[in-house]
Amino acid sequence: MKKLYKILRKVRSYEEQMARLTDQELARLTDEFRTRLAGGETLDGILPEAFAAICEADRRILGKSPFDVQVLGGIALHQGCLAEMHTGEGKTLMATLPLYLNALTGKLAILVTANEYLACRDAEELGPVYRFMGLTVATGVPTREQEEFGTEEKKAVYASDIVYTTHSALGFDYLMNNLVKNAKERFLREYYYVIVDEADSVLLDGAQTPLVISASPRVQSNLYEVADFFVTTLVEEEDYMLEEGKVWLTEEGIRYAETFFQIDNFYGREDQPPCNPGSAGQEAVRERGELHGEPGGGTAAVGQQYRQDTERNEAPGRTASGAGSEGRPEAYPGEPCGGRHHLPEPVPDVPKAGGNERDHGRCR
Repeated sequence: MKKLYKILRKVRSYEEQMARLTDQELARLTDEFRTRLAGGETLDGILPEAFAAICEADRRILGKSPFDVQVLGGIALHQGCLAEMHTGEGKTLMATLPLYLNALTGKLAILVTANEYLACRDAEELGPVYRFMGLTVATGVPTREQEEFGTEEKKAVYASDIVYTTHSALGFDYLMNNLVKNAKERFLREYYYVIVDEADSVLLDGAQTPLVISASPRVQSNLYEVADFFVTTLVEEEDYMLEEGKVWLTEEGIRYAETFFQIDNFYGREDQPPCNPGSAGQEAVRERGELHGEPGGGTAAVGQQYRQDTERNEAPGRTASGAGSEGRPEAYPGEPCGGRHHLPEPVPDVPKAGGNERDHGRCR
C-alpha cells in the first residue's frame, strides 16, 4: 500500500496543472501521451499525469472527481491486482482511470461486466468522458433497439479504443472468431488489457455455465462411427502393435486402412483437408488401443471376415463396401470427401476376446 500511496501523491501533484488547461489543451494531452509512449516511455512512467488528466475530464464532463480510494483502486487494477470495493464506493468511475491509461497504447482495452444492462449503462454514462479525451468507445452487446451484431458491426466494436461488454458476449465472440472460414471474417483484435467487474460473479458463478455454439458439422456425419468400426476390424500383431501403452499400425495395417478409407496415403498431408477419414481412424485407434483381439476371438474374427470380404470385391480404382456389393457408393451431394461409407449390419452376441460381449459390425 505504501507504493500505491506514493503514486497517488504524484497523481495529486498534477491536479492544479490540469485544472488550468482549457478543454482543447486537456484533450490534446491524449496525443501527447501517445507520442511519448511511441518515444519509449512506459505506461507506469506517464501514469501520474494520465490519471490526473482523466480525473479532470471526469470532473468537467460528469461533475464527479475520483476520490483517493478510487485512484488507489485504479492504480491497483493497472498493476494487475484484485481491488475489492463495496457498492457505492465508485467502481464505475474508478475504471475510467486504468482504461484510459491502457487505451493510450492503441491496443484493445475491455471492461467485462456481469450483464448487458451494466455494460450498456456504463458505456453510455462514461462514453462522453472518453470521447472528450479523443478516444473511441463501444458496447459489445446490442441494445434492445438493435439486432444482433453482424461481422462488420463487430469489427467496428472491437476497433474501438475501449469496449464495454459482458463475459458471455466476449466468450461467444471469441468462439465465433475462431470458427470463421477465412481471415477476412475475423473481427477480434489481440487482447491487451481487460478489467473484470463483479469478478466473483463472472469468474466463479458465470464460469460454471459452458458456452456452446451450434454449427453445421465440417465432416461427414458418420465419419467417426466408420472409424470406430474400422478399429473393431483390426487384428493385433497383424494390423497393429502395442508398445508401452501406445498403438502402432503395422505396414499391413496401414495398407488395410488406406483401402478401407479410400485414401492414397494414410499419413499424408494431402489427405487431410477438408476432412480425412484416415485421421479419424488414427484417433480412433489411439482411443481404442485397449482392443486385444486374439485369433478366433470376437474382434479378430470380425476383422478377418471383413478383410476377406473386402479383398474378394476389390477392383482397380474401387473398393467394395462389402461382399456382394457393387463397389464404393457414389458421392453424395455436399459430402466433403466425395462419398461416405455405410456401416454394416451388426452381428449380435459376438464375444470379444477375454470373455466380454459386444456387438460388432460385419460386412456381408
